[in-house]
Amino acid sequence: EDNVVAYPCGHNVIVYYINEKMQRFIPGIEGSQGITALALSASRKFLAVCEKSTNAVCTVYNIGKFLEMSVEK
Repeated sequence: EDNVVAYPCGHNVIVYYINEKMQRFIPGIEGSQGITALALSASRKFLAVCEKSTNAVCTVYNIGKFLEMSVEK
């Protein structure tokens, strides 16, 4: 999807779908010290969110599914 923008905002990541004019929030892991890196796959379906903590935390989200969950049928 070429219409996806993802950016950090405080202790969250915002995934914004431009064509749909809709956004989703991904909250940070409780107890982490903040988001240190974001990586979006070439297909723009997967987003890796890395956070600083006692142990490094990197979570991969299927952001393509976020949009599917929001569409009313």
